[in-house]
Amino acid sequence: MKKFFPIVLTCILLLSCSLATAAADPANEGISLGENSRYALTEALPAEPNTVEAWVYIPKTLAAARVGELIGNYGYNQDDYSCIDYGIFKKRNPRIYWKDPDETLHDHVFTKVTLPMGQWCHLTLVRDLAAGYIRCYLNGALMQSIAIESSEGTVCTEGMVIGGDMRARNSASFKGRIRSLAVYADVRTQEEIRADMKAPASDDLLLYYDFTTGYTDAPDTLVDCSGNGMDATRSTVWMDIVEEAKGYAYSFAVIGDTQIVARDHPDSFHNIYDWILENKEKKNIQFVIGLGDITDKSTEAEWKVATENIFRLDGVLPYSLARGNHDTKASFHNALTGSAYASSFAGRMSNRFENVYHTLTVGEVQYLILTLDYGPTDSVLKWANSVVAAHPEHNVIVVTHAYLNENGKTLDYGFPVAVSEAKGYVDGAGIWENLVSQHENIVMVLSGHIAADNIVMTQRQGVHGNTVTEMLFDTQGVDSSLDSGAGIVAMFYFSEDGKEVQVEYYSTIRKQYYLSSNRYTFTVDTVDALATFPKVKTYTDSFTDVAEDAWYYAFVKNAYEFGLAGGTSAAAFSPENTFTVAQALTAAANIHKIYHGNTIRAAESGESWYMPYVEYCVTNGIITDTQFAEYDTPITRGDMAIVFANILPEEEYAAVRSGSVADVTADMSCAAAVQKLYDAGIVSGDGGTDNYRPSDSLKRSEACVIFTRIALKNTRAE
Repeated sequence: MKKFFPIVLTCILLLSCSLATAAADPANEGISLGENSRYALTEALPAEPNTVEAWVYIPKTLAAARVGELIGNYGYNQDDYSCIDYGIFKKRNPRIYWKDPDETLHDHVFTKVTLPMGQWCHLTLVRDLAAGYIRCYLNGALMQSIAIESSEGTVCTEGMVIGGDMRARNSASFKGRIRSLAVYADVRTQEEIRADMKAPASDDLLLYYDFTTGYTDAPDTLVDCSGNGMDATRSTVWMDIVEEAKGYAYSFAVIGDTQIVARDHPDSFHNIYDWILENKEKKNIQFVIGLGDITDKSTEAEWKVATENIFRLDGVLPYSLARGNHDTKASFHNALTGSAYASSFAGRMSNRFENVYHTLTVGEVQYLILTLDYGPTDSVLKWANSVVAAHPEHNVIVVTHAYLNENGKTLDYGFPVAVSEAKGYVDGAGIWENLVSQHENIVMVLSGHIAADNIVMTQRQGVHGNTVTEMLFDTQGVDSSLDSGAGIVAMFYFSEDGKEVQVEYYSTIRKQYYLSSNRYTFTVDTVDALATFPKVKTYTDSFTDVAEDAWYYAFVKNAYEFGLAGGTSAAAFSPENTFTVAQALTAAANIHKIYHGNTIRAAESGESWYMPYVEYCVTNGIITDTQFAEYDTPITRGDMAIVFANILPEEEYAAVRSGSVADVTADMSCAAAVQKLYDAGIVSGDGGTDNYRPSDSLKRSEACVIFTRIALKNTRAE
C-alpha cells in the first residue's frame, strides 16, 4: 500500500501534465483558413501594402512543401496585370512577389531565412522601394535584406485574398495556422516591428485580423480590427451538395473556354455534354451558349473530340458557338461546314459561321443570341447593329470571345491580351461604344478569354437608360490545375418573365459546384414581351425595294410582321409612295381592336374593301362620319396624327420626352394631336430641321415608323 500511493500520484501528475500540454498545444491556436476556403476582401486596399506582419505556425508536415500566401492578388487579371503577394515559399523560405504595371517582375525569396516548424513565430516582410531593399524579420530580428531593382508605378490593390491569392482553386492557400495578420502601407522599422508584436500600431495600418479569440477554423467572415472596414468573406471552393436553384422557369447553359480540356484531357471532354443532355429536362435547358476557344492549338484531333461532343446537341438543344483566338478561322469554318449547326441560325453575315444569330421564344420572352467573331471589325459591328435594330422586340444577348476583364471593365486596346486595333479589330470598349450601349434591347453581353475563377458581372447604363449586364466566364485556369480538368458549365436559371436570373458554376468532371461566391441572383432589364401585338407574319426580305441598309428597313419589317402594313405587290413595298386615307383608317382600326378586343366585319358584295374599317373608326369615335370626303386620296401627316391620337388607351400616350416640332403652331387643327404623339415618342420632326411637315402626304415608309413605335414601346423616340 505504501508503494501504491506514490505510483497513483505519479500517474495523476503525468495525466495532468498531458492534459495541460494538450490544452496549450500551439497547433490548436489561431486559425487554419483551409485549402477549400478563399477569403476575398470586400473592397480594394486603399494603398499598396509595404509591410506585412503575421504570427504563424508551420506544422512539421510542411518541411519542404510550399506553405502558401499570407495576402495577395496574383492571378487577378486587371488592366495592367500588376499584382503583389506576401507569403512563405518552399522550404519555409519567406517570399515577396510583385509585378509592376509595365509587367516588370520582382520575385524574391529569402533563402537565408528558414522558418521553424512546430512553434509560433512572428514574421515580418518589408518592401522599401525608396531605399531599394526588401527585408525579412523573424521575431523582431532582421534576418536578411535583399537589394531590388527600381519599381515603377502602383501595383493593383484589387482582388486581394487573405491566406491565399487569386490562383485557380485557391491553390496557393496558406496551409499553416495564423494567429494575427497586420498589413501596413508604410515601411516599418525594426523598433516599430518589435512594438507591433505586442499590439499593432494604428499609423498607416491598412488591415488587422486578430484570431486569438472568437474564431473557429474556416469562419464565414474575417473581421478587420483596424477600423478600415477591410473585412474578408469566405467562399467555399468545392461543394458536393448545395441547395438546388428554386423558383425558375427555364435555363440556359454557358460553356466557357474548353481549350485545356480539348488539349490535355480529351477523354474528359464528353462529361460537359453528358451532363447538359442528362439535365435537359430536369433543368429545362432551352439553349446552350459557347464562348469560344473551343480548342487550344486548333488541331484536327482537338476539333474531332470537340465536335463529336458538341454535335450531340443537334436536334435536341439549340446552341451557338463563338470563335476564340485559339480557334483559327479556317479550322472553325471547316469544322462546322456541312454540319446541322450550319443551317441552325436565323441569319449570318456572309457565308461563314463567325457572325451569326439565333432566335428563340421561351414563354412570352423572345431572345436573339447574337454571336460575333473574336475581335469584330467595323463592318461586323455595322451588320450587328442592323440585326439588333431589326429585332426590337427581342432580348438580345451579345456573345463574343474577348470583351470583359476580370475587374469588370472592358478589354481596351493596349491591354496585353486585348485584340489589336492596329489590325482593324474592335476591342471591348469599342464594342460597347459602337454596339452594345446603343440599343435598348441589348440586355446582356457574355464573353470568355480572360481566365478567372469568379463569374465576373458588371451592370451599366446604355444611352437609352437601360441596364446592360456584362459577364465573363472562363475557368481554363481550373482545368489547367487539375489532373483531369474541371469541365465547368455556367448555368443561368431564369424566372418566367426572364427578369430574374440565378447563376452558378458546376464541374461536370468532378461532379461538384465551384466556388460558393459564384452562386447568386441578379436582375436583367428585359424588353417587354409582345403580348399586345403578336406577330402574324414573318418577313423574309421579299420586298426588293427595301434595302437592308435603308433607314426604314426595320420599321417596314416590323409593320409587315405585325400585320399593319403589306406590300404593293409580292416583291415591292413602294416605300416612297403615299399612304391613303383608307389605308390609314384600316391600320387605325386594326390597332384599336387589338387593345379593345373588338371585331371588324367583312366587306359585303359590291362594297368598297375599306368601308368596314371606316365604319369601325366612326363607331368607335376614332373619326367622325364627315371627317374625310375621300378615302382613296393620300392622307396628310397632320391628318394621320389626328386619327392616331384617338386609337390607343390614354396610358399608351404617356409622355417620354418634352419639346415640340418647329412648324406646327397652336392654330393648326392637328396641333394637339401632333404634340400628343410627339410627347409619347411616336412621331418626330425631320432630322436637322425638326419640322413635322403637317401638310405633306404621308409616305408608306413613314407610316411604318408610327406603326412600329406604337407596337414596340422600346423603339419610341426620346
